[in-house]
Amino acid sequence: MSSTVITQDMLIIMSPELLLAIGAMVLLMIGAFRSDGGLGIVTGGAIAMIITAAALVNLMHVGTRSCLAAASSSTGFPAS
Repeated sequence: MSSTVITQDMLIIMSPELLLAIGAMVLLMIGAFRSDGGLGIVTGGAIAMIITAAALVNLMHVGTRSCLAAASSSTGFPAS
């Protein structure tokens, strides 16, 4: 089994998805424990997260980077 080292470049590429995943879990916990009182917080937080993730994607040069470029060569599946 090969080990993959997560580099800073990979974290930068994954930052919008990490923001949305972690933020969704935080908003889920807020919504679960605050019940009706947390509706405005959850709604505002969700909108802020989506805008922030879109800004992160817009600021990155996605076309020039890839963190999965070597995935097909290390999986053992034949290239098609």
